[in-house]
Amino acid sequence: METEFHLDTPPVEGFSEGPDEPEVHPVNQGIALVDLLKQDAAEVASPSDVYIPVKGYERTGLAIRYRVPESGRILDQIATKVNREYKTPYERNLYMGIDSMIVCCVGIYVRSAEAATEDNIEGWVELNPDNTGEALTFGDLKLAELFGFGETKTARTFVKKIFGNNDIAINDHAARLNRWLIDTNVDINASLWNLGE
Repeated sequence: METEFHLDTPPVEGFSEGPDEPEVHPVNQGIALVDLLKQDAAEVASPSDVYIPVKGYERTGLAIRYRVPESGRILDQIATKVNREYKTPYERNLYMGIDSMIVCCVGIYVRSAEAATEDNIEGWVELNPDNTGEALTFGDLKLAELFGFGETKTARTFVKKIFGNNDIAINDHAARLNRWLIDTNVDINASLWNLGE
């Protein structure tokens, strides 16, 4: 049995060898390397803050606003304390994450399209039922009432409750925070930060 070949088939069209002009690295566009280094150094030296969404609260856009701790020593102190309190690696990892979240928390926020401005593009609104001018944090006992959690005596307990006592969700959120602490210029829209939406 012979195989029949059709030689009148046109070649693939639209194939290109590549762009006519290769992209030029910014250094070669007249921007001095020294200026780029200075810009990078300024960004690294003055990290801002980050809003990390809490999974499960997509309708309200609940997010925790974090800042970099004043010193890495603070995180070391957390590790020392947790290592004394807990013996298993699982508990140690969980509570180091929870305590890091508590220490770095600046406030708890929700998203509102009506609050979006030029300075607040995302429309973040602080949870502030008493209009004190400061957002509530994990240590505020009013949060338990606001969320309907009943008696919640510690910040650790509130963190666990806000995540539905789901240790995996807590560890995931803590990992996101740690990733940002490592590189405060990270693109929060990158796949690591994607909530699967």
